[in-house]
Amino acid sequence: QASHAFAQYAAGRGFSIVSGLAHGCDAAAHLGSLNANGHTVACLAHGLDTIFPTDHKALARQIIEAGGSLVSEYPIGTAPRANRFLERNRIQVGLSYAVLVIETDVAGGTMYTARCALAEKRTLSAYAPPVDDNARTAPARGNDQLIRSQHAIPITTLVDLDAWLKRLEFGAIDEQGGGSTQRAVPYEPQLLLDGPTPAYEEPCNSDESQPSVTPAKRSRRKRKSGPVAATQEDMFSSPPG
Repeated sequence: QASHAFAQYAAGRGFSIVSGLAHGCDAAAHLGSLNANGHTVACLAHGLDTIFPTDHKALARQIIEAGGSLVSEYPIGTAPRANRFLERNRIQVGLSYAVLVIETDVAGGTMYTARCALAEKRTLSAYAPPVDDNARTAPARGNDQLIRSQHAIPITTLVDLDAWLKRLEFGAIDEQGGGSTQRAVPYEPQLLLDGPTPAYEEPCNSDESQPSVTPAKRSRRKRKSGPVAATQEDMFSSPPG
């Protein structure tokens, strides 16, 4: 619910929503943006000749038809594997001006996304559920850790989100708050909403070595490496075999 509501509100304010097309928080973020007639980008952990999870083909089509994008750094024919979902997370960060963590434990793919955001000096915030909210359970321990360490700005309500978005728009968040003093991009700044994904997509823990983190560059044509944008022909075809 938080992912959908926050994405819908931010998209209504002109922010482009970046997420990963996975079940749960990712899908909710894309749908929230679409409900606000906003722009959304889905970063994939495989080639653009397939959609994973397969039951999100309709959602992928909605994103494209609404003027959004599917992007991938993997060539056509690359199958989804656990480690590629981890690698995909750094691309999401690279495409985004700021990152909002919806739910994470102290280890896993979403916490890696948060570390990427800090390494790349992206503004980082985390959802802080109300004290009596059932969301304050083990899956959200990472949120508490990020907030207590002052690496992430706590967001609980739409009022909090509105204040944060205003600071992003005017470049008012400094490095101590996990961000930068530079002004936001004036047209459709990208906002990444991230949360836990199914077990198959949970690729690592905090002890594993991490790939280098580099901002992604968007391209209008297909390439053998680096992020590429989906085409109408590629994205809804079935996986080989």
